[in-house]
Order: sequence, then structure tokens, then C-alpha cells
Amino acid sequence: MDDLLKELKTRIFPGAEFTPLAGGGTNSVFLLRTNGKQSVIKVAMISNKNAETESLCLQWLQGTGLAPSFIQRFQIGNRTAIQMEYVDGRTFLDSILALREEGRMDEIPSVFSTMGKFLAELHQIPVPDHLNKIATIIPENRTIENEWYQRSMDCIANLRENLDPVLLHGDFGYHNIIAGAGGRLTLIDWELAGVGDPRLDIANVLFWTHLHFPDIARKCVHEFLDAYAGERKIDFSPMALHAFIIVQVWRIIELVNEHFPTHVIKEWNRRLSWALDHDFV
Repeated sequence: MDDLLKELKTRIFPGAEFTPLAGGGTNSVFLLRTNGKQSVIKVAMISNKNAETESLCLQWLQGTGLAPSFIQRFQIGNRTAIQMEYVDGRTFLDSILALREEGRMDEIPSVFSTMGKFLAELHQIPVPDHLNKIATIIPENRTIENEWYQRSMDCIANLRENLDPVLLHGDFGYHNIIAGAGGRLTLIDWELAGVGDPRLDIANVLFWTHLHFPDIARKCVHEFLDAYAGERKIDFSPMALHAFIIVQVWRIIELVNEHFPTHVIKEWNRRLSWALDHDFV
């Protein structure tokens, strides 16, 4: 990190001020201040391919307001970096947690209604032809107990992608939506994006909502699905949604290899077994 920051300061942005931001472990992210202006620098620490995907998405969505404005992509050593707009505001997750803290639980479902409409708007953007399709498959098993692997295969055996493919964010949820000035909503962190069945993005919201907020999940999920369905009519049958949730969980598990700490591997075994038995709708 120190060498990276030194390179940024001395060679690429001399005289600029850098403040580290949370990067989720797969990137190094900095707030850049130069000439009185702020922007974000995101440097890939694991996958240049993911950084290139995010760069393509930001350029495709330029001018829509749905994503941060793209400024430039550049190389720093063997790593791909992106400079993009800094979006001032707070995430929907922060808003949900604040409402819980203040005891205003009855206002939380409306946040999910807004999320549903926002995702439906995203899914109506023309599909870019330069993004890979996100496959609805179970990848090769390396870290999951065989029982959960086989049950996952059974769960998706009858899954049918019978909808027109859309632009998928890949990690859509309250943690990646920023509410900014003037009511603008901005979706950040596009590195897992692709093209595919819209229910993959929907499944991500259902999984994390039931995992993080089990006491209010059912009401919030219904508000989210109703709001989405009000804009786009698709099949929300419980069996289909459950299959897409399992696919989405495996997309995360695919990143958890045998070199991860034992407790992380055990936790994703637990989460998968829970997801296989859970009623999300």
C-alpha cells in the first residue's frame, strides 16, 4: 500500500492529496483532492479483469447519473486503476441502520421500494455488447461440503433463463447505492457486472436482506419485488428466485478458495446450507 501510494503521489498525481477509503479487500481506493476538486482512484489489487469491467460499465453509463462519472483508466505498474467521480452522500445501508437506531422501523420498507424501482430502471438500459454473460451455473467445488454441493446442483436443475438479458450490476444491494444531493441515486462498485437474467441482481438483494435483517426481511423483500414488478413484469415464482439465489451465493463462494482462512470457508458452508433451506419469499 505504501509503495502504491508513493507511486500515485510522485509520478501520476504529483502534489495531490490522498485519503484512503474502504476498498472491500480486492481494491485500494483513495479520495483524491487536486486543484480544489475531488475524485476517486480505485486500484485493482487482485483482478485487473474486474477493474476493466468496471471501467467499461462506467463509460457505458456515462451521462445517465446511475453510476459515477468516468474520468480515466490508467496503469500503475501491472495494476489497472480507474479515476471516477466522487459521489457525496450516504449508502442505503447507512440509512437503514440509522432508521433502526432511531426506532423508525416502519420507514425501512420504503427504502426497499425505492431500490426496486431503481433496479428496474437500470435493467431497462440498453445492453452493452462488450460485457461477458454471467452464467447461471454452479462452479467447480473446492471448499464446500459435498452434500451442499449436490443439493445446489439439484436446486438449479430446472432453472430456466427465459427472460431477455439485461445489464447486471452483479452485487446490487443497499451497500452499493448512494443517496446524494438532490435525491440522485448512484450505484457504485461495478467490478462484478455482466449481462444476464435480471433475477440474478434481484436474488442478491433477497439473500443479503434475509441474512442481515431477518426480523424485517419478508416485508422489505415484498416491497422491493412489488416496486420492481410495477416497472418490469417478470417471473417471481419462489422456486425460480430460490434457484437464482443459490447461483448468486455460488458466485461469491467461487471467490473463496482453499487459501482463505478456515473460519471463512466454514462460514460460507454455513451460509450455503442455510440458503438451501430458507424461504426467501
